Amino acid sequence: MDAAALEAARWLVRRREHGPAVDAAHRAWLAEHPDHRAAWRQIEATHADLLALPDEVVRAFRRPPSAATPAPVRRHLVAYGPLLAGLCAVLMLVAGLKLLLPWPATPVFEQRFATTRGLATSVALPDGSVLDLDTATGVQVRFDGAAREVRLDEGQLRLDVQQDAARPLRVIAGDVQVTVTGTRFSVRHTRTGLDAGATRIMVEHGSVLVERTTMPVTVPLRLAAGDTVLIEQGRWPDAIDRLVSADAAWREGRLNFVATPIAAALAEFERYGPTGLVVEDADVAALRIDGSFRVQRLADFRRALVEALPLKVVTRGSTQVLVADGARDR
Repeated sequence: MDAAALEAARWLVRRREHGPAVDAAHRAWLAEHPDHRAAWRQIEATHADLLALPDEVVRAFRRPPSAATPAPVRRHLVAYGPLLAGLCAVLMLVAGLKLLLPWPATPVFEQRFATTRGLATSVALPDGSVLDLDTATGVQVRFDGAAREVRLDEGQLRLDVQQDAARPLRVIAGDVQVTVTGTRFSVRHTRTGLDAGATRIMVEHGSVLVERTTMPVTVPLRLAAGDTVLIEQGRWPDAIDRLVSADAAWREGRLNFVATPIAAALAEFERYGPTGLVVEDADVAALRIDGSFRVQRLADFRRALVEALPLKVVTRGSTQVLVADGARDR
């Protein structure tokens, strides 16, 4: 068996053991050389052939042939002999690899955590790591003997990761995977508010590896302490930025805006609770605001809007609308 075929068999075992956690690395290996893709197709086909064998053939293969072996069984052994020989070689290889890479273990810890709108919480994980969840955040945590995984479905989290080089911790948010051994960092992945639809990673201490989990294969990013990166859908970033105060403000109950469009600022406040404000005019929505505001003090934000910008709040029925100052009240 050549090197590519041997590695393909190893990947068969790894994927059985780790599942989606190794998808990105597997795709990167496939993209390295055409021989890798050919070897993987062959190992997949062989494995499929094995699963498709008739039960009577499997039983016949397990029984050593002898003079007393019935003719139908001998015919099965002759007809499927070359295939069974090939499968036997693959099974022996996989069985050997299985000793080095154990088959999937039962999760030692698996639980979902979620926060409701306007609330945040902190969770101590079984490995000693600490998970902070922002408002309206949902995560699925799964630890086993080989890996630690946190899936961020929606929201914003911060992890202070207990170091364990043998079991790296992975955070998966959309099609982005962040891998660490021991560090402190935050991940944001929301459908509304600031950076809506994108994924932002912010590193406070140590370093993390950021990869895409879907095609096309991209060059992984290594982020160190003080780095942040914004990954938008359909675009892989070519630069790493430095952290600014706005990135970590949510843990202090604050929202920091730097030249932020009013529409985005309002949407961010809405993640924490109803603002009672709407913007109907596109020009008003595009106006930008700077400042730091307490999440629970919406009145301060409303006052800053009308004091710093040519705006006013008018009441239309049961709705309060933010309009340009001088606009006719209707």
